[in-house]
Amino acid sequence: MRRPTVVGKKKKRRACSGVCLLTALGTIAAVLTVLPFALHLQLPEISLDVSLPAGVGNVPPVRSRLDMTKRSEDDNDDDIVHIVFSTDCSGYQHWQGIALWYAAQAAGQRGPITRIASGCQKKEQDKITSEWRKIDKTGRFRVHFTSSMKLHGSYKYSNKPGGIKHWLENANPPITESYVCLLDPDMLPLLPITTALGRGLGTKPRHRSEEKQVEFVDSQTGVARILRTSDTMEHMEQEIPSRVALGSPAGQHFGIGGDWATAGSPRARPVWKNFSKSNVCGVNGPCVTTSYEDARNKYAVGPVYLAHVDDWRRIAHAWWSAMPRVHDQYPHLLAEMYALTMATSNLTLPWTLISNYMVSGPGVTSPTEAWSWIDDLTKNSRGNNATVVCDGASLYTLPFVTRNRTAVALPTTLHFCQRYEVAGHLFAKHKIPHDFFRCDGDPMPLNVDALMDGLVGNPSKIVTRKSFMMCHLIPILNLALKSYKRDVCTI
Repeated sequence: MRRPTVVGKKKKRRACSGVCLLTALGTIAAVLTVLPFALHLQLPEISLDVSLPAGVGNVPPVRSRLDMTKRSEDDNDDDIVHIVFSTDCSGYQHWQGIALWYAAQAAGQRGPITRIASGCQKKEQDKITSEWRKIDKTGRFRVHFTSSMKLHGSYKYSNKPGGIKHWLENANPPITESYVCLLDPDMLPLLPITTALGRGLGTKPRHRSEEKQVEFVDSQTGVARILRTSDTMEHMEQEIPSRVALGSPAGQHFGIGGDWATAGSPRARPVWKNFSKSNVCGVNGPCVTTSYEDARNKYAVGPVYLAHVDDWRRIAHAWWSAMPRVHDQYPHLLAEMYALTMATSNLTLPWTLISNYMVSGPGVTSPTEAWSWIDDLTKNSRGNNATVVCDGASLYTLPFVTRNRTAVALPTTLHFCQRYEVAGHLFAKHKIPHDFFRCDGDPMPLNVDALMDGLVGNPSKIVTRKSFMMCHLIPILNLALKSYKRDVCTI
């Protein structure tokens, strides 16, 4: 069969960010004016080019309307989350940003979504600004342009701490939401991102000894809503918080572990043997004495990062300061993630680590992801039926089992950072045309019959999980394309 041209990659993630000057965009007849911006950084070892192209700034809202979805009686404006994600200015991450927006709307996400775009030239800025206004006429889909913040001109992931720091300090329109969530651009929300954690959940967790996980179950519906590792639970000093709050952030539990805390000690792995934590955090900084257990169970965080905006201001400053000091000693992939963990440890700001904020690679065996919930979909009173992960799916619709997204336990986002290949289908994000979102664009093909045939009998977990991703990613992106044509291409 013909392979769908879908998106994927072998590396764990591709996200970047940046730092730039804010310019004010005026009313309809106003011209974009560049405000001079100088980056002041007390880290002499950093050499950054912060020259800004003309027209740097943000897309202002046409009108303010935060709530575009049906609200329940329990909703509170204080719970509205402002999502941000960081990209470069390539077409590769441009289409991902559009997909994220539409997936979030389909999931019922409230609040603004801002793309922090790094290194765009004036012509590129104008094009994005115009397209964003067509996609969303309410002003909830925004863009914040920055200069490139690559360390030493090569490590682009330093754009992330630099970009969010600048956005927090210079956002236009100003940030009015109390909570901010940082995602990677290759994450598609299945569920709305909210501040809720233990609120409304049963006090007795359901233990899953085989996966080394603990579930927190909705006391009314019986559906699991929170998934954590057993190890994390054992090291908790108190029950899971009812919600994200000032001084109490939450994030996706990442498998980066706590090895950095052993740096410089005899037990350190070779890559950490000569790493100096005091060079990052100061001689007497709290991160210098952070234990391996705390590093592993309180600070091993990745996107989804969800925190109060005031905590974000502290985090962003400390993260950006730590970034070059970590990279100088650890010039490898994930340096920016280690910089964040050390920075928040130095602030003594532990995270509530959640395993159900995402699934990514189908081969993941770590309990830090929510693949056990996907495995559960196939189980019923008559045994296993793997076909449910695709049954009912079409070019534009999800399978029957997940159409009511609150009726079953699901991960909050699909992190399509891997290569998914099954039943003649390939989903690899590097193979998606950069102009996927265009007025004459074709939807990605999906042969549900072929996928269903591969799920008959007793397929492996890997095959079932790959099929789940295929039967969700493709309909979500195709529906996004249909919505894009409705918003951008109709007169």
